[in-house]
Amino acid sequence: MTQTIYPGVDWRTDSSQTARLFATFLIVKELHELIWALLQLAALCPDADLRTRLHSKAFELEQLTFQGEQVLDAIDVTAEKRANRELADLVEVARSGAGG
Repeated sequence: MTQTIYPGVDWRTDSSQTARLFATFLIVKELHELIWALLQLAALCPDADLRTRLHSKAFELEQLTFQGEQVLDAIDVTAEKRANRELADLVEVARSGAGG
């Protein structure tokens, strides 16, 4: 993250940057957790179209992790979690239909 979003900034030597770096880090961390969850859902999903949606959403979130501080600060992580939950519900429905 520091190489991509904050190149040359070191929170250990420039304590004035610590709050900014850590706030951005937490957003990127949450996005990576959402990406991981989407990829796990894709691995469990029997529906090819839904699997494609899951991979597309994971890719979209991954691209966000490379954006600047302003873009990351504007992300509504709660809304992204809600969207993941909705996709997880769709996977659950697809799996229950596939199993019986």
